[in-house]
Amino acid sequence: MRHIWLYLLPLLYLPDTLLSFRTPFGVLKTSDVVVTLYIVSLIIALRYSPNHPQLSVNSLKIPFLLFMFWAMVGTLLIPIRYPQYGSTYQLQFGLFKLGKFALYAYAGWLTMHSCIQHKRRQGFMWSLLASATTLSISMIITSRDAVAAFQIDVENLDQALIDNLVNVVLAIFICLIVGFILNEQLMGKQWRNIASFCVILMLFGMVLGRGRGGWLSAFIGVSYLFIQYRQWRVLFIIGISISLITVSYNSFPVFRSEVDKTLNPELYYSSISHQGIGGFDDGNRINIWVHHIPKIFETPFFGRGFFHRDWLAGIASAGSHNFFLQMFLETGLIGGILILLLMSRMWQSSLRISVRQQHLHIPVQASMIAAVIGGMTGEYYYGGIGLFSIIISYGVIGSIPDNENWGLYERIQSIRHRLWTQKVLSTEHM
Repeated sequence: MRHIWLYLLPLLYLPDTLLSFRTPFGVLKTSDVVVTLYIVSLIIALRYSPNHPQLSVNSLKIPFLLFMFWAMVGTLLIPIRYPQYGSTYQLQFGLFKLGKFALYAYAGWLTMHSCIQHKRRQGFMWSLLASATTLSISMIITSRDAVAAFQIDVENLDQALIDNLVNVVLAIFICLIVGFILNEQLMGKQWRNIASFCVILMLFGMVLGRGRGGWLSAFIGVSYLFIQYRQWRVLFIIGISISLITVSYNSFPVFRSEVDKTLNPELYYSSISHQGIGGFDDGNRINIWVHHIPKIFETPFFGRGFFHRDWLAGIASAGSHNFFLQMFLETGLIGGILILLLMSRMWQSSLRISVRQQHLHIPVQASMIAAVIGGMTGEYYYGGIGLFSIIISYGVIGSIPDNENWGLYERIQSIRHRLWTQKVLSTEHM
């Protein structure tokens, strides 16, 4: 019973087409159903676990709870601050999204607490590898022709957004898994051999996807790995990557269309959708950010409410194409700072001596870099597999007992003990 969650984890990454139907608050996906069973299995597993020591992930608890409280208050104020709606739909939608955010974060938090033992952490890496492979196969199976995807209708737009997020998740997994492959001390030879094949499969899935943000995230994250490890295999992998890109551009219309859209978007849209550079998703991210940054100070305290986007809120339905900027817009300066504090503490955890001694810091740092780049290029971590994947990737180090970062009470007790010891020693010398 205590290991069931390891087998349920890959099921979270099954294709959404297996179970997907529309609700008034969005699309219910396969992972939204499986995550409930997954949480139950984790709770059962934790009942068989020994008493848990202080973990690195516990340092994230207070900032996360503060963010949830602040976002909920701002969302609950929507009917009061925007009485023009005449209904509570925006309030219900925001609370629904906030609940989903909390649900997947809780699933990730339980996962870390279930990986405390070294043997179980090894099993988790096998399960994570199976999850990444499942997601890659899902992307390959559900990939469609790029031209059809840009007939702008609701169904195709939803699929395009899903593909973008999946590519970012694959980028996070690729950075973590490649980091484990490059360091022979982390996993056994069998795992590394299988993982090498799975990485090729993941790259193939990314090629068939339409997520330019995922491509950029993977490139920057893996480049960070190459810089840190400085091994001869880097040159070989770079050569394989360049060859793969060249072959993919010439062989796959989906990949070619995304590259053309990025490098020459005006020509692409004039030929495909008869829209110019200012058309749908033109990739002009910097100008979009510059346009939205001043809007933070229109509602600097509570923001506009979680996932509150429409003409009345002053934010387009597609948002600012930057998750971190979007949190400032929706939850105010305090909510945005809390999100940045969470990311900062996750990075600081990777710098602990115990983490560096186990050589885990570089792969996790690379996956975090990929997550940040993905968030800055337009993917939103409101919940679902995006947020969950970030948390479990960090869980490789978040599940390590934290004996370095004591809480306030432990620090006070340590100081009192030190002063008492000094007093005793001084008394004995008198």
